[in-house]
Amino acid sequence: LNDIKEEIISVQTVFQHIDIYDEDDASYLLPELREFYSKNRQVYLDGVQQSATNGNEAYHEALVHPAMFAHDHPKRVAIIGGGECATLREVLKHNTVEHVKMIEIDEEMVKVSREYLPTWNTCSDLKGSAEWCGDDKRADVQYMDALAWFIDNFGQADATEYKEEKFDILIMDALDPQDDVPFAEILYMHDHFFKSMYNSLTDEGILVLQLGVAPYLDQPPDEQTKDSRRAYLSNSLQNVGFKAIHLYEESHCDFGDPWTYLVAMKDSNSNALWNQNAAKVNLAIHQRTVRTNSGTPTLKYFDGDTMKSYQTPSKSFEVVHCNKDPVPEHCLITRVDDISIDDLEVKMTDPSDSESYGVFTKVDIKKGSTIGKKAAFQYVHIPPLTFERMNEILESAPDAASSISNVMHFLEGYGRQTTEQGKEAYFADTSSLTFIAHGCAGTNNLDDQYGLVESTEDIEQDYYVQRFRDVFDPFLDRHLMQWINGPSIALKDIKKGEELLKKYLIFAKDQESWLEGVQDLKNRCDAI
Repeated sequence: LNDIKEEIISVQTVFQHIDIYDEDDASYLLPELREFYSKNRQVYLDGVQQSATNGNEAYHEALVHPAMFAHDHPKRVAIIGGGECATLREVLKHNTVEHVKMIEIDEEMVKVSREYLPTWNTCSDLKGSAEWCGDDKRADVQYMDALAWFIDNFGQADATEYKEEKFDILIMDALDPQDDVPFAEILYMHDHFFKSMYNSLTDEGILVLQLGVAPYLDQPPDEQTKDSRRAYLSNSLQNVGFKAIHLYEESHCDFGDPWTYLVAMKDSNSNALWNQNAAKVNLAIHQRTVRTNSGTPTLKYFDGDTMKSYQTPSKSFEVVHCNKDPVPEHCLITRVDDISIDDLEVKMTDPSDSESYGVFTKVDIKKGSTIGKKAAFQYVHIPPLTFERMNEILESAPDAASSISNVMHFLEGYGRQTTEQGKEAYFADTSSLTFIAHGCAGTNNLDDQYGLVESTEDIEQDYYVQRFRDVFDPFLDRHLMQWINGPSIALKDIKKGEELLKKYLIFAKDQESWLEGVQDLKNRCDAI
């Protein structure tokens, strides 16, 4: 090890021991090329690697930019920790940002970083910024205990006003939850602190933090391993009020293993920007990043395709989540029998009505079986931002209104409205399952056991929306597209030859749609 690592500095501060090394592993290069090799500078705190030249951009851009671009206009940002000032560097690349408060407990760490890690914390290439990012006019670097500061300023329960102005984005770049030190336990298992962070955010605010090494496929649930703090954190963030929580990972941080990040949103509508397509992300990067003096791209690693990879958690997150005891309900769906659409047929239910189609089973179906799991992949998807654009075209381009209206009519007739991606979106089944009829008066044998039917007295007052996912559900984050569009689940044993029936009340996305749907189903059922 000493042959390839050169110690640059070793210093003991009031809070921690800092070691910085240069790794010189050019032995694999031809001798005549070794002079061009750049050493990999590495930072260790109390013996645990924190950052490296080779993973500098990948780690810090993955920490900052997914949350920043999931907010439509972040102005105020807070950073907990981040003594290298590289997280600060990334935040300052956003032209919407007006104020960044960085709270680092160890001033000596910042001084050491400024001297020995200059490429981590320089903003000299950002137009209008400064040589050291901490001198940027938007930056406010404070040396104090962030936990105490947030509890003091935002820890009052149910307060209408707080001592400090709220933030749009809160980034925690501190110790790993797996670190075997007392302060790590305080950071990741302190409910009052979690509530204070929640209170410090605006109504559309977003929290993001790094959570250490990603899990392996054969790993037990986090609650039973050294990742128990990670499990406690995700549960606690839901309890304090966050409406959507997502996990993602980055494998190029130079830590040897993929690294985990968590983003928590106060408003589930933020899911729409979190799930936007690569082109939208790239457009936002172009519009919202500060230009460089050199003319090189402001972001070195993060782009729209990188963001797409973060939107779907890795298989290991799903496996660890589904290893819980008891097993989360949605995970059980992978363990039940499935009825193929080849075992179903579409037939007319009324010979006198040419539009009276229904779906009938050609085999016996057991209670709890799924219907057409594979067919759930066959759908037309209109994501939230596309749907918004369609409405904009309807209003601004009358010449295009006819074709757009036809698509809207198709979606209203055969599609399923959902807000699971943050804002209104549509899924339309393209398989024979789209012909499954509504079971009037609660005669449905698929999906919904909720007591209301279209004929319930005063049903208009009982607005009900089916929620497909919990606030934190890595399983559905991986399978949301297929799950929204199916599969259906048999509520009871269904005999060969019987018609499959759903209850379409469950597809309402809001109060207005609920009322329209109730009236439409009443009219249909009254006509039978």
